[in-house]
Amino acid sequence: MIFIGLLLAAAATVYAQVTVGVTADMVIVPFQYIQGVDYERSDGTSGRHDGMMGTGIGRIDGQAGPRIRLDARAVNEEHGAGLRLRLQAQANADGAASVGVENFLQAWWAPLDWLRLDAGRFDDDRLRGMIGDDEMHSFSVLMYDEDALFNRIRARSGLMASFTPIEGLLVTALLDNLNPLVRESHNVDAPLGTNPGYRPEHHRPGFPQLTFVPWDSRFGDGRVWRHIHLAAGYNIRDIGMVRVQYIGAIPEAPSLSADATELDINPNAVAAPRIEAAFAFTGVEGLLVDIGGKVPLPINESFPGRSETWQAPFRVSLGARYALGNFEIAGRVDAGFGGEKREDSGTLSFAPKLNAHLWPSYDFGAFRAILNAGFEWVGQTSRTVNSSAVNGGGNAATTIIGDGGKRFGVGLSVQSSIMGRFMVRGGLAYRFPSEVNGIQERGVFSIPLFLEYSF
Repeated sequence: MIFIGLLLAAAATVYAQVTVGVTADMVIVPFQYIQGVDYERSDGTSGRHDGMMGTGIGRIDGQAGPRIRLDARAVNEEHGAGLRLRLQAQANADGAASVGVENFLQAWWAPLDWLRLDAGRFDDDRLRGMIGDDEMHSFSVLMYDEDALFNRIRARSGLMASFTPIEGLLVTALLDNLNPLVRESHNVDAPLGTNPGYRPEHHRPGFPQLTFVPWDSRFGDGRVWRHIHLAAGYNIRDIGMVRVQYIGAIPEAPSLSADATELDINPNAVAAPRIEAAFAFTGVEGLLVDIGGKVPLPINESFPGRSETWQAPFRVSLGARYALGNFEIAGRVDAGFGGEKREDSGTLSFAPKLNAHLWPSYDFGAFRAILNAGFEWVGQTSRTVNSSAVNGGGNAATTIIGDGGKRFGVGLSVQSSIMGRFMVRGGLAYRFPSEVNGIQERGVFSIPLFLEYSF
């Protein structure tokens, strides 16, 4: 990494407090049953997929195995350095196993009371959304993470300046992707908070490929500032915090294979700069309400004889948590709408989506009981053809490509902590059978067991 020298220099000057922590966690599924399902063949005859039983390690998407994380930091009043190393085993869908390593290297320097400089590979969650997902949702209906409300600041080889000119105000400016010698084999420019159930640990681990990437290739026309991330948050005393940010990206629309259908287009794959805003209300004791919205900027592409405009979906999220004594209830609603691909011949409208989750819990002292309920609605995907542009006459005609559908799941679990270091959580989860865009999705019953140990 281009900032290793700065990191080592900072570490050499730090002679104050040094802390080291290790966390190990895994998810075991002692039993899972996938229900049978009837289906119809293309020739009109029917068939049936029988039910299946199994056991394994990892979450329902098969993208997270056992992992160990090492976090070491050395800090004094003006300097700091940190290393976070993660080792993760992965069982692939074909049964093959792999082991990956991911590291976070960060150095910071505060030359003034109101200025701090950070360099390296790191995450900054000071302005991130405040209500996240729950592990059990991985086994019912997948849920967006905290970034759906307001994206975290994520640097993969970046330089960031943080300003606190007045009390309660934080302003950050990040310039990322500054290292032309590292091209990662996974999680490259993945937009956080846009895919249901997305979490960094769900990505299959892999070793970085140390390949030189010319600036012009990495940043399109070589303008590094396109990957700038500007954010600001102001904490209004006794009311809450307002946040706004601009996240830069090199505009890129999905590439389609020759045999791809219009339903194969993933609107989340539209890499576009976006503007985000959020407000977290904390003015009532025990209550937290966080609401956020995202406005991706449109992408215009020109080709010989035609042009395209891609608009990624707009997004709105609302989360709330209320605690009263031993009882707590939390919920989130995330909606995406308005995405489309416009060209001379017509418009492809992406399906709107609504993702809602509720998880009340009660602390009995020895353990906490948690109930989970998740629901997802997928709207229609439609294609509008401008007949006058195609054959010189007629009105626009709209065709429904995908009719959408619904998903629903529930879970019940208990969680307990042993000596403050060992967390155990186990329960039952069921995802109901559903039909989405004409595809029959099977019902799944799972008994997951979550284990975490830290020291």
